[in-house]
Amino acid sequence: MSRISRVLLLVLLIVFMLACNFVTRPLNQAQEAVETVQSLATAIPVETLQAFPSVMPNIDPSAMPNFENMADPQSEPLSEWNGIPIMPAATAGDESTGVYSYKADATVTEVFDYYKAEMVVQGWTEFFSMPATGSGALMTFEKDDHLATITITSEGNGVLVFLTYQ
Repeated sequence: MSRISRVLLLVLLIVFMLACNFVTRPLNQAQEAVETVQSLATAIPVETLQAFPSVMPNIDPSAMPNFENMADPQSEPLSEWNGIPIMPAATAGDESTGVYSYKADATVTEVFDYYKAEMVVQGWTEFFSMPATGSGALMTFEKDDHLATITITSEGNGVLVFLTYQ
């Protein structure tokens, strides 16, 4: 066998070994991950796993907001909700658990400007705002120990406004 053939054979053997290493490395890593999860699972006492549901709060599905009604309010709008004024241009509104939503014949900028001025008059301090764009805006105000969040989204020829109070 010539010297060139031997070198080529050695190079081919090295490339083959590197390729095998490249293929088996992810398999070894996956096997190590599985072993780690198994170790953690066996290290946690069964009593801890059994007690876990009792420390989690019970969530009452009826206490969750009805998002279907919020996206399409149909009732007569309020003039104020939890100390948060409702824009006079409101055409329909509905309340769900912790959220009030209403439609208004206005632009996102008009609603943003309304709340920027009116919330201060009502004694609220602006905490955070994401300026109005053509499609929406977000504002957060604080007063005493409460936060009010105003989310404005463009919808058709008007807007849909979501108010939260905590």
